[in-house]
Amino acid sequence: MSTFSALQRRGAVASAMLALAVPAALALSTAPASAARPTCTTFTEVAGALLPSAANHNTDCVLRRGDRGDGVKQLQRTLVACYQAGIAKDGVFGADTEDALRRAQTKAGTNADGIYGPQTRRAINHPFVGDSPCGRAS
Repeated sequence: MSTFSALQRRGAVASAMLALAVPAALALSTAPASAARPTCTTFTEVAGALLPSAANHNTDCVLRRGDRGDGVKQLQRTLVACYQAGIAKDGVFGADTEDALRRAQTKAGTNADGIYGPQTRRAINHPFVGDSPCGRAS
């Protein structure tokens, strides 16, 4: 009888561990795609357009409120040059930058979540090098 009780205890412990592990695994699997993307820390030229990018020049990066640096500054330049946003180009992604980005996202017909990522990069206009007007970049 004591062997059966030990098996029951092991089964109960295993069930409890599984019950805790499943919700944690589901939470990880439903994390937004932007969570895995690097932060845009700089900018790079792609086909003549200046785009925020990660340090390795990967333009599939993300910017959101609280971020700072040259990637944010390039996004702010984009919003000022292409969307006439009245914001500072100070490299700090604050409420004004977020609001200006939401307006640009709305104009571009994409999800106006105030987060810059690959979907927004493809949808909004960006400034081109030289005197060229703003336009879409790939």
